Amino acid sequence: MDFEAASKTIGTCRTLNKYCKGIMARMLYVNSTMLVQGGSKRPSCLSSVEFGKMKKKLESSFPECPEAIKTPQFDLLASQFASQLQDVYDCFEEAACLKEGMFKVLKEVSGSGNGPFPTLKLDLTPTLITNFMELWLNYIKLHMIASRIEDRKSVLGFYFASASATHRRSDSSWNTVSNFFSASDEPIKHLYNEVNQNSLNNLKECVLQCLNEIVSTVHLYYNTNRFQEMNPLSIVSQGGESALPLFASTPISQRYPSVSLHFELSRSAMYSEWIAYSTLIMPSLTFNSAGLTELFGTIASELLFVDVFRGQALNIHAEMEKLSQFFPPKGMSLPILGKKKLKDYLKDLKKAVGTSSGIKQKRRRYYIIGELERLINIVQRVPGLLGPKFPIIFAALSLARNEVMCYWRHLGQSTGKKGQDSTQYDDQNISTLIGTADKLLGLVTRFTKIIRTYYAEFIKNSHRIAISNLISTIMVDLSDSERFNENMLNKILNLPFFLDFDLSLVEKENTKPLLQEFRWECDRLFGSLSNPMTGLHGGEADALLRRLSTARLHSKLVDSLPNLLGKCAELRDSYWYISALKQDLSTCLYGRDPNLGQYSISYLHVLLTSCNNIYPECPEEQTIVSHNCATSCEEMMGEICIRIDQILDLIVRDHLILNLATSPVEAFNRYERSIIASKARKGTVEAQVSAEEPLPGKESSGQTSEQILILSNYNLLISNLLLAFKSISRGKGIKNIAIIAHDRVIVPIEHISNVLESFFRNFLKKSIVLEDESRVSSPSKAIRMISTCVSVMQKSMEGSGVDVDKIIKLVLLDELSEWNRRSDKESLNAANTQRTILQWMVKYYVYLIKRISPNGDMPLGFVYVKARKSFASIPNGPKMAIQIESYISKCELVAFCSMLGGGGVRALNQELLALVAGRIKEVHQMLIHLTPSLIRFRDSKDSKDESNWHDALRSLYSLDKMFEHITAIGILVTVRSLLREALCSVSAKTMPGLHSTTQAACSMLNSALQNFGDNESVQISPEADLSSFESYAADLGLQISTDEDVGLLNAVHGLKLNPGPWDLLPI
Repeated sequence: MDFEAASKTIGTCRTLNKYCKGIMARMLYVNSTMLVQGGSKRPSCLSSVEFGKMKKKLESSFPECPEAIKTPQFDLLASQFASQLQDVYDCFEEAACLKEGMFKVLKEVSGSGNGPFPTLKLDLTPTLITNFMELWLNYIKLHMIASRIEDRKSVLGFYFASASATHRRSDSSWNTVSNFFSASDEPIKHLYNEVNQNSLNNLKECVLQCLNEIVSTVHLYYNTNRFQEMNPLSIVSQGGESALPLFASTPISQRYPSVSLHFELSRSAMYSEWIAYSTLIMPSLTFNSAGLTELFGTIASELLFVDVFRGQALNIHAEMEKLSQFFPPKGMSLPILGKKKLKDYLKDLKKAVGTSSGIKQKRRRYYIIGELERLINIVQRVPGLLGPKFPIIFAALSLARNEVMCYWRHLGQSTGKKGQDSTQYDDQNISTLIGTADKLLGLVTRFTKIIRTYYAEFIKNSHRIAISNLISTIMVDLSDSERFNENMLNKILNLPFFLDFDLSLVEKENTKPLLQEFRWECDRLFGSLSNPMTGLHGGEADALLRRLSTARLHSKLVDSLPNLLGKCAELRDSYWYISALKQDLSTCLYGRDPNLGQYSISYLHVLLTSCNNIYPECPEEQTIVSHNCATSCEEMMGEICIRIDQILDLIVRDHLILNLATSPVEAFNRYERSIIASKARKGTVEAQVSAEEPLPGKESSGQTSEQILILSNYNLLISNLLLAFKSISRGKGIKNIAIIAHDRVIVPIEHISNVLESFFRNFLKKSIVLEDESRVSSPSKAIRMISTCVSVMQKSMEGSGVDVDKIIKLVLLDELSEWNRRSDKESLNAANTQRTILQWMVKYYVYLIKRISPNGDMPLGFVYVKARKSFASIPNGPKMAIQIESYISKCELVAFCSMLGGGGVRALNQELLALVAGRIKEVHQMLIHLTPSLIRFRDSKDSKDESNWHDALRSLYSLDKMFEHITAIGILVTVRSLLREALCSVSAKTMPGLHSTTQAACSMLNSALQNFGDNESVQISPEADLSSFESYAADLGLQISTDEDVGLLNAVHGLKLNPGPWDLLPI
């Protein structure tokens, strides 16, 4: 490879890698939508029963090019089939052509043709190593993805048969496509045979050299004991002696003192894939090297699966078992394994992974969680440390991402044939790992400006000067080299000028890639100098490459930090593990550890990162993935809110139980039950003895604290759930209070507010409306329960940012008053579907008064006690299902007024007055009907004829009915009087100033009305309209005149009855 071609090596590899990932995404999309059973775009030819035999024939004859199918029915549908399968075939053809191009570049870069073997060293050409090995891995993964495409052979057969029948294309591309997919049945074996050729020895040597460069990194990562002893993720121990840990930080090894340990650790998962995949395809490299054999054994004893692409995973042990069937070939020995056969070695690895891999993974995660929590605490206190300590933070975030992805790949998997040990990979701490990593990533996102500015200053003031000095030193050697033309020399000389940029541009938001051209020039130089024919190695030239490698890495922290974080720190594949993600969220919400709730919102952030994992080769995924992610986020937000609602309900329930248990009445009841139980044990009385109850006051001894501990656990859980809502900030503006999910904005505080409103509204109904909506709680009990619920809500939501008081007031206003804050149309719809608490209470009181009226179903068994101002049950009277004193007594009516206020009393009074008016109207109708008898009765009484009087008296046959109406009217008037007195006492206590002022005004008006015509007093005509003031005073339990009931008078006058019959009544 000449100098110019070598300079384009890294760019070519990077372009092919991006394109390969896009093609793999396209293939998976085509497979999920068009080829799998039930796919939304599945072609009819693949699902048709009529073409089932044809489909099997095409599959069996693959990879032979299918001949034109000559059947009348197929000829009619051939054009339709070709159109349906066109997109599928185009995708397959692109993948096959890409495979050919990637293989060609791999051979060119490795010098497998006539070119020289490139220089691959971690400190000199890290970019070349990374892009070359990524190309090698993507080449393998492309075959793996192809092997997982359903109906791939029948699709190709149907397409070419249809295309031939319609003469749409020739068979020129068949060989390329068919050769690629013919290898998909056994991709590992095909790649093994393809690569292990004598002409590809240079490719194998390049892979071997790259693997040897990363041995120390992978060994450190999987050696948990050494990893913890070294403690590379601690800010305190790493870089503490210098404010600039860019070069003072611990190197990866003594061999490469300039290679940062932390950035290498961030690539440990990628390096593990290099080892695993290379061993599968080039096993001779691994098992002929003691270091690589040990490293592969370390990886295979801890990992059951490695990543392929987007939720697709590869079982290392299953594939290695297949490999052992044809490797090693006859005549090849593996001295590294000694006398042990490869199959036995693999069995030992499988046994190891089945017994201890889950434990090892959990142990490493536990260490990472601890370091993440320390980093969060330090960064929150001193955000300025993000700049100099970012390599450590970046490594911690990358390792956390690697561990979460590893956990999802292994979740629910078994190492045995019968599903044994399928739970060994379950980890209760995964929510903590996801949450802490997300929280640290949120801090990095918020303070990105600090990181960019720090590295921009370092690049301009340190790297630029050092690179200029090194270039000046080696320019003599570069000028003498015949391989460097003048154009290339000028580019090298211009490298420092790329680093002389305006720092003010970095401080702006959405900074463009200022240093993109610098990185391109570095890549060209790395590719050129990787050619050993240049003769520029050692001394100052190597020092220049090392400095350029470091400067190139730091330049990405200036203008490409979001992309770098997205690739190495964000869980952008979470969408393809949505089931595991939701399962982890359930564990977070319902697990035993109450502290996990604080990480619940992190799951929304994690899932939304998948919206950025879209490739240009498959733009159709953007809408699907984004829409599904947004929908899932809303569902998860709803699940979090449901959990908060459940916990609030549990806390309120336990508080109510404790309040009841410690109330004086219950204490007396417990004392009585203990006496009865004691007598029952002695045999003096017959009673059913239940479990012995502690005496009142036993709670204070602290011996029965189980209920308190449960309540404390609930409080801790809801506190942590609310703490999660404080970690949503990802920037300024709306991102500070909301989560942007595709076309939706999720504001957690609004969701919580809606949950609290719904919870409180439902609690009011549950606590007041009882027994299938047949009765309501007594007002005193209801108000105690409401007070408890309000207290719990205020305490639980303290510091959450939710205006609980506002929510409570609005709900109470809606439910306990006639006023509503909705439009007339909404109010009408709500009235037709549900009843407010006020309406329930008024309805039940009316229902209760009707029942105790003379013509009700329980007119006996109660009496009105004037001294107590209460209706009371008669001790020896008939038993009633309802204790009347629990509703119509002084204390209960005071509670009724305290809860419903003047509006509730007004609503009940209106119903009572309607009943009074109805009774009066009934009496009036009876009098009209009895008018002749009443006249006769009056005349016989005046004539003093006893016989006539008795006959007239007997003609008044319905007097008993009239007395029932009069008794009922008396009950209604009495209840109204009790209500007014109760409301007056409540308003006097709750609104003393307003009550006293209104009372004084009533006295003045009453005096003015009584003294009308007296010139020395205030002149108010009795005909003056005082209805507004009377209504206002009635809401406070007051009235202008204490001698008359204005409301009752207005109700009677509103009947407009003929006064004639009333005059016939005896006086």
